[in-house]
Amino acid sequence: MNPLEMLVVEDNPGDVRLIREAFEILDRPCELTVTSTGEEAIEKTRQHAYDLVFLDLVLPGIDGFEVIRALRKQVESADLLIVVLTGVHSEQMIQQAYALGANCCLTKPPDFDSLISLLRSATRFWSQVARPPRKDSAMEGSRDESRRASGGA
Repeated sequence: MNPLEMLVVEDNPGDVRLIREAFEILDRPCELTVTSTGEEAIEKTRQHAYDLVFLDLVLPGIDGFEVIRALRKQVESADLLIVVLTGVHSEQMIQQAYALGANCCLTKPPDFDSLISLLRSATRFWSQVARPPRKDSAMEGSRDESRRASGGA
């Protein structure tokens, strides 16, 4: 099984440490890249194709909302799986993240065991269970259906 390549965008060093420790315990091999700013996250996705991004919403400089917006506009990351992992409890902010294109929003749990469980479930779901849409293949399918409907080849 190939390791999952994940980008973690988190500015709190304590949370980064816990997330790293949690991923070390998981039963799926993972390669983590960690960045603490939105700007770095956007740049890293231009340079590398990650399987999954765990993104905090509250970041210095460009916040998580702007990161989502930018990633959805970039060709390299338009269909990247974005899982918001945040301490924010505002329903309005969560809905805004979904509206911008987040695939999932999770609240950071209060203890380490719950964090392990949450990350294990989220990683397993997005890597083994879910079949998220791919913008490029969805568009190809739409074009093929349009051609058939119009009598084209």
